[in-house]
Amino acid sequence: MTNPEPIHIKVDVTNPGQFFACCGLLELADRLWPGAEGWFDTTTFKLSTEGTVREILNRRLSNRKSPMELLVRPTDTSSHLAATS
Repeated sequence: MTNPEPIHIKVDVTNPGQFFACCGLLELADRLWPGAEGWFDTTTFKLSTEGTVREILNRRLSNRKSPMELLVRPTDTSSHLAATS
């Protein structure tokens, strides 16, 4: 299902929690439907993706992987969080 209009989420962009929550939604949407785009427009976060927020959350909640496992694509061979000596 392709959404012709972006999803609109009211947000206070000066609130770090809300800002990063929007970034997380964009990251999850892009993992599920590559090519997802997100942007801030004054007091709204807009998310253009093939799915809906409900689908993003349902898939996340039904997925038994940890949040870090979700962020690492299967083709990734190294971690950005690996310790360096």
